[in-house]
Amino acid sequence: ACPVASGRVDTKALSQRLEAHLRATLEPADEAPHEAPWLQLESLEYTLNRPLAAERGVPAQRVLDAAQAFLEAEPGIARVWSAAEIAAGAGPEPFARLYRNSFDHERSGDLALQTAPGCVFSPSAAGPSHGTPHLYDRAVPLVLLGPGIEKGVVRGRAAPVDIAPTLGPLLGVEVPAGLEGRALPLTGP
Repeated sequence: ACPVASGRVDTKALSQRLEAHLRATLEPADEAPHEAPWLQLESLEYTLNRPLAAERGVPAQRVLDAAQAFLEAEPGIARVWSAAEIAAGAGPEPFARLYRNSFDHERSGDLALQTAPGCVFSPSAAGPSHGTPHLYDRAVPLVLLGPGIEKGVVRGRAAPVDIAPTLGPLLGVEVPAGLEGRALPLTGP
């Protein structure tokens, strides 16, 4: 389903194209080039180099708007979410909820990339990636093995927050009241 022929998007090359675009868009041709990039990519989030924007006298929002427009035109990118959109819970569901649930205003980037389904975003030419909001990246099996756990299959949804309430009693650890998650219905002796 990925619109990129190889199914892979090289994140190093993407960042280089973005940087070249921002330099051409935001910097006068006669101005001395700078070493630092306008934006830094970590995972699938770009964070603005605010000191550079201030030094160059370019409003932060202008940099982010130029980057967002560039990135949204790139094949393999379904949507670019701004931090403000994510914090406000704006945008189409279920993605708005997924991005909002993983957003931390102190640590998250300024722009989050939503990949097109089936596209792999990676700095290398081989190997997998993860972290997309698509169901194939979110739906993973949970396998438990040990004393007190009988062979069987528990059907239905489970989430990482269900692990502590499930394993706590089996390990003799008291599960704190108000803990997020639920104990999965395992059977045992």
